[in-house]
Amino acid sequence: MDSKECHLKQAFETAKAGDYEALLKLSRANADSCGTGSKAAMEAWYNLGVVCFLVRKYDDAVAAFEKAADLNGGKLVAGLIDECRRESAAMQARQPKAAPAVQGPPVQTGMVMTNDFVVKLIDGNVAETEVLKMIANQPGRFSLETGDVARLKAAGVPDTVIAAMRGKK
Repeated sequence: MDSKECHLKQAFETAKAGDYEALLKLSRANADSCGTGSKAAMEAWYNLGVVCFLVRKYDDAVAAFEKAADLNGGKLVAGLIDECRRESAAMQARQPKAAPAVQGPPVQTGMVMTNDFVVKLIDGNVAETEVLKMIANQPGRFSLETGDVARLKAAGVPDTVIAAMRGKK
């Protein structure tokens, strides 16, 4: 990264400072502006691949390494492309899976909604819309006397949830 051609020296200094986001921008600009006919161009694409790898942009890293390989850097990037693909697959495997889309009528879980359960949901930061769906779709045994409603409000249960509980009675 220390070549003066294609602004690689500037990229080298940015890398030493540890500013990877600035380094990524600079390395992209260097690779795009360097052309295709020199060793420095191959190095610029290689450097871009390394930076993309460091900031976990594995698809971009693969593309940059492939460009470097096309510019006579095949030996230099041998194995790096596979490593990027492995890291990308591992990162995707660690991502939380989205809940499957519910199709058809709501399914009852067999749980019975109670005042205490609603308070626990609200305390657990479950979204109000989700609590409302649960009240609508699950059987409920709510106690909504004046003192009970006061306790629900004191626990932070929104009025819309209390109204849904009343509607379930």
